[in-house]
Amino acid sequence: MIGKSLGEVMRTRGHMMLPLGWLVYRIVTGYPVQNAALEAIVATVVVGSLFPGTRRTLKTVVESMIVSAERTVTVALPCALAGLVVGIISFTGLGTKFSSLMIMIAGGYVPLLLLTMFASLVLGAGMPTTSAYIMAAVLLGPALISAGVEPLVVHFFIFYFAILSMVTPPVALAAYAAASISGGSPNQTSISAFMLSVPGFLIPFAAVLHPGLLLIGDFGGTAWGIANVLLGFLSLGVALVGWLFRPLPAGWRLFFAISGMMTLLPDPMLTAVNVTVLAAAIAWLWRGARLQCERAAARTPG
Repeated sequence: MIGKSLGEVMRTRGHMMLPLGWLVYRIVTGYPVQNAALEAIVATVVVGSLFPGTRRTLKTVVESMIVSAERTVTVALPCALAGLVVGIISFTGLGTKFSSLMIMIAGGYVPLLLLTMFASLVLGAGMPTTSAYIMAAVLLGPALISAGVEPLVVHFFIFYFAILSMVTPPVALAAYAAASISGGSPNQTSISAFMLSVPGFLIPFAAVLHPGLLLIGDFGGTAWGIANVLLGFLSLGVALVGWLFRPLPAGWRLFFAISGMMTLLPDPMLTAVNVTVLAAAIAWLWRGARLQCERAAARTPG
C-alpha cells in the first residue's frame, strides 16, 4: 500500500468500508453487538471475495479468523476481570456509596469533573482502555449523572480521558510504543505526545458545556458548540506552538491560552466579548508582522 494515492486505494479497496458501515449502522439502531459483529465478519468475507484485489483463499480466511480469535483474548481477559469487579460493586452497593463520597469530597460541579478526569486518567494508566472505562463508568459515572450531566456526555467524558491516559505521563503506553518504533527517548516522546494532545483535554469539558457536540438537542446548539470548540482549539494551538504571523512572547501565549479556554464557556455574551478581543489581537499581530516585513524589504538593497 506504500506509495499509492488515496484515490487509488479507495478504488481498489474502498469497498471494504461497507462491512464497517454495516457494523456501525446495526449497533446504532440497537441491534445486539455480538450479532452485529458476526454479521460484519461475514460481510467482510463476502464483500472482499467479490473483488479481485481483496479476494483471498479459504486457507487465508481461516488463518485470519484464527489470528483474530487469538487477539481477542487480550481484550476478553481484562473485560472478564473487570466484570467481576463490576459485579461486586453492583451487588454490594459500593458504587452508590462511592458516588456519594465523590460528591461530598468534590463539593461542587467543577471539582467533581476534575476528580473524574484524574480518576479516569489513573485508571487508564493501569489497565486497558476498555477495562478502565468500565471501572470508571461504574464508580464515577453515577456521581456525574446525579450532578445533572447528560448520561451520554458522562460516558463520553470518562471514555475520552481513559483514552488520553495512553499519552499522559508518567504511564503513556502509546507514546512508549511509538518510542520503541522510532528509537527515540520514551520520556521525551511521552512529553511531546502530551503537549500535542493538550487541546484534546478540553474536548470532554466542551461536551459537558455544549451537549450539542454529541448531537444532543437541536441543530443550532450543535453548530454553536462546534464553532466554540474550533475557535478554542485555534487559540490553544497558537498558545502551545507560540507562533502567529511571528514568534510570540510568553505574554501573548498566555493571552491565547486564556482566550481559548474562555471561548468554550456557553455564555453567549462572554463568547461575543472574547471573540471580539481575540479578533482584535489577531489583527494587531497580523499588522505588526506585515510592518516588520515591509521594514525588512525596505532595508534590503536592490
